[in-house]
Amino acid sequence: MLPASEAAHADAIGADTTGADTTGAEDRRVERKPIVIQARLDFGQVVEGSNQDIATNGPIEFVPIQRTGIGLIQEATIGRRLDVRVGVAGLFWYPWPQLKESPHTEIVKFGPGIQAADATYRFGDPDRPSATAQFGYFPYRYNQDAANLGEYLYRSTTYPGVLFTGGWSFINNGYKATGARFGFSHLGGAFTHDFTAFFESDAYPFLSLSPGWVGAWRIGKVAEFGAGVVFQHLIPMKPSQLTPHDPLSTYVRMKDFPAIRADTGRAVIGNLPDRPVTNCRGHAGGPIEGIEQELMSMKIPDPGDPSKTVQPYYAAANGIDTLYLGDSDPLPAGYAYLYARDKTYLTFRGIKTMARFSLDFKPLLGLDGALGPQDLRLFGEAAILGVQDQPFYYEDISKRIPIMLGFNLPAFHLLDLLSVQAEYYGLDFADSEEKSFVNNLPVYQVPNNKVRQHFSDLRTGDDLKWSVYAKRNLFTGLNLYVQAASDHLRLQDYNSRRSAQPVVNRPSEWYYLLRIEAGI
Repeated sequence: MLPASEAAHADAIGADTTGADTTGAEDRRVERKPIVIQARLDFGQVVEGSNQDIATNGPIEFVPIQRTGIGLIQEATIGRRLDVRVGVAGLFWYPWPQLKESPHTEIVKFGPGIQAADATYRFGDPDRPSATAQFGYFPYRYNQDAANLGEYLYRSTTYPGVLFTGGWSFINNGYKATGARFGFSHLGGAFTHDFTAFFESDAYPFLSLSPGWVGAWRIGKVAEFGAGVVFQHLIPMKPSQLTPHDPLSTYVRMKDFPAIRADTGRAVIGNLPDRPVTNCRGHAGGPIEGIEQELMSMKIPDPGDPSKTVQPYYAAANGIDTLYLGDSDPLPAGYAYLYARDKTYLTFRGIKTMARFSLDFKPLLGLDGALGPQDLRLFGEAAILGVQDQPFYYEDISKRIPIMLGFNLPAFHLLDLLSVQAEYYGLDFADSEEKSFVNNLPVYQVPNNKVRQHFSDLRTGDDLKWSVYAKRNLFTGLNLYVQAASDHLRLQDYNSRRSAQPVVNRPSEWYYLLRIEAGI
């Protein structure tokens, strides 16, 4: 007779304690895999970089990067159909920036987290399923060739179109999905499809639902083509968050506006020397349009007292008198704005599309045995981060298309992978999430909120990115990674918040990172 605890466990998994087979026992059998223990040590430094945050603008040199990560993962299969995975992780890191006047920024930090908490169900034959359904929290990748740059469909935002690489793991990091994925294939696996419904956990408005589709077509061992679409923020938790009625995200058109004399001052922008800038643009009078924040700040001499100025945007009239209200004054009864305006509110919601390809030259050249499985592969990816134009910030769709091209160099089995990648993203603004993530507005960050000014140090010289990535399995359970790149690296501060802008922005700015990763 079994002990009570063992009998209860046997009953829970469908076993017959008398030794006879039980109907359906196979469907309830639990097979637990050994617990996987992982540890990784990262060491490197930002050799040269910059922080384009307007408030803390300055060069970065030889900033150390040291991080230690640990993780535990338990997997189990229930009835040969349901795979369940639960994992916890922790990360020790040194925050950036480290400030001498703030000792708490100079000590190591620790953050716990969930590595995985998901389940996958297999339909049809468990050994050769016709479809799979996965749900929970899990890493998701659709472009296995993208060692660092790429995978834009999920590692980006729309309005503004901000790109991400890394995260809590700066090397070999995929998108951390929260939600569900349904996948199936046909024609012997030549066509594969993933339908996804992920909640936005890293992009404001948080927890809105973004459904998507990713497909791939494989032609033997030689070629693979892929495409996808994501409807970002399609179903928000709070619809009003999609289109905030803020002056910085409101586009205004006015039929008539008085003449404005340009107000010119001087300021230091970026790393450039002191130079003239226009604080208030000139206007000859007549139709005008622009971001509301700017039009609100434009001034003319006060008709009642020329020694003072007023803001014509707030002029109100009742057919007899004209009032110049303050920016917080309500519109009096019987009055209407003297200069009528039409408003368009910018939105976070957008449609992202993606296309990619991969070509393997080894079968064509008869080099399958001489080279590693990933060698001699040419691959690329492009995306549109918002197919619909919006006023001012998003009027040119070509400025919302990142393009990545990569090649795996022949390593002749000395390395498992040696990949080089390059990226072009002709963005006219700083690659910053300051306004979207911190201020919750669907706009880019610009100096001092002067939205009309596109300063050359923010819109040129940062369109190109590059990455070199190498991996080598030293022996079972121990891997070595090396990465040098000028990508979208964002470092965490002492509160674990990532920097709004990358710390490497131009091709001459770069970092290197070495990782030792062990697992049993």
